[in-house]
Amino acid sequence: MAVLPFDLVDTSLQADLEGRQPEDLARVRRATARARTLLAELPAFCPVDVAPASSAIDRARERYRYLHRCNGCELGIASQLNAELVLVGWAQKVSSLILNINAVIREVDTGIDLAGGSVDMRSNTDEAWRRATRTLVSDILRRSYNATVSKVQSPEAAKSTIPRRIELTSRANPTAPSAASASGSR
Repeated sequence: MAVLPFDLVDTSLQADLEGRQPEDLARVRRATARARTLLAELPAFCPVDVAPASSAIDRARERYRYLHRCNGCELGIASQLNAELVLVGWAQKVSSLILNINAVIREVDTGIDLAGGSVDMRSNTDEAWRRATRTLVSDILRRSYNATVSKVQSPEAAKSTIPRRIELTSRANPTAPSAASASGSR
């Protein structure tokens, strides 16, 4: 799985007056890194290093500004990294008190959205960002992906393109069904 750098969509008055704030950009970078770490802890995902595609990422941002709205450029970048899945994320800042963080997991070969979610924040602090990122990845995206995977576990869906049709489980929940026999998706 390629976890691309999250975007910051700052529509706040502060951004209009002063530009995007360095602390917000740093929080978005930390959210991306935390999402990679949390996904690596889930048995279905094996995040790949995106550094080899940094120039492609930079070109896409120059052309489209946001990776989450770049007409499928994220699929080409992930393909270049030999990833089966790609996660694009973005944080939207409406004000210092109203923010949200969002992400979508797409299958690289087809561009199909396999999972997605959003978490609202009511504080622009490091702790709020950590909690929101953890909730988004470890709860919402995991459940969303499970729901998609469970829909394709019928015999006629065996030909589905969804990688490694497995059920994600949290390591914190040892009673959940195990996915130990399945390898993670790159």
